[in-house]
Amino acid sequence: MKSSINKLAAMTGGASDYEVREIMDQDEGRLVPGKIVMWRGGWGQEAALPVEIVSMELCEVGEKYGVEILVVTYDLKDRCVFVLDNGHWCYGNQIDIIRK
Repeated sequence: MKSSINKLAAMTGGASDYEVREIMDQDEGRLVPGKIVMWRGGWGQEAALPVEIVSMELCEVGEKYGVEILVVTYDLKDRCVFVLDNGHWCYGNQIDIIRK
């Protein structure tokens, strides 16, 4: 988790660990690098596993590449592609937020 915070801090202009954690934890309805989500491999057909978001891109529907973003609301996740800490990438429909 610490490495993700450092990466996000670099992307947010050197914000402190505390500030970055605050951004990450503000709202369960938002996805940011470092957030733990449930990912279903095999184009969404496999059992869900917890993974960490490394980066994400907002894309045209059905595309794999787009514009890198730092925050996306959950309702737009299906328009995104996510790079995960397990070495895989996925479309937004393959992930779900872990509810507290």
